[in-house]
Amino acid sequence: MKIFYLLIPVLSLYLIGCSSTYKVSDFPSRDKFYEDFNNSASDKTVKITLSNDSTFTNNGVEIVNDTLYCTNKKIENLNKKIFLSDIKEIKYSGSNFRKGLILLKDGESFEAAEINIENDTVAFSFTIIINSFNSSLSINKVKEVSYINHWLGVPPSLVSGTVIGIGTGTILGLILYKSGVDNGYSPGRYEVLGCTAIGIVAGGIWGWLNGYTYTYQFNP
Repeated sequence: MKIFYLLIPVLSLYLIGCSSTYKVSDFPSRDKFYEDFNNSASDKTVKITLSNDSTFTNNGVEIVNDTLYCTNKKIENLNKKIFLSDIKEIKYSGSNFRKGLILLKDGESFEAAEINIENDTVAFSFTIIINSFNSSLSINKVKEVSYINHWLGVPPSLVSGTVIGIGTGTILGLILYKSGVDNGYSPGRYEVLGCTAIGIVAGGIWGWLNGYTYTYQFNP
């Protein structure tokens, strides 16, 4: 039993604050490293650490030819009306006839919503993402770039919170039982249940706040 109590803080420290770090040496080439970075971090809010250890955040980044571009993604919802004669096909989303893919005869397409057909026209709404570049800097000046996935931090913290709750409840129950405060048939039964519930809730909140950190090291 004493070993179990000793394992509680060790397991907790191991599970909380999980992260992954990637280096150029982990990939077959620098281009593959850049490609993986662009696929993973291009649409994330990232923390950029420069070689002088100064930091700043940006919503979206991309590496092109050894240059890190800080992008600014803007989402716009637009409305459009076109003639039926210009449409090649409308692929509806299942039985939802208000949403689908509109293919035009000239090859253009729209992921459309709120589709409304009236007489010889089709009115619909669609979303576009506009990318603009705020600034750029040589990758040689970048130490590392990191971003956090909040939901991935929840599962390990739930496990950790459960373990801490069970351990705390067990210890508290034994203390109360030996002191005569709790003379129930199963020492610590209610204490374990209560502390476990608190541990699960607290662990989930803590895990989401801290998240799972992904770090790409360029010039460590």
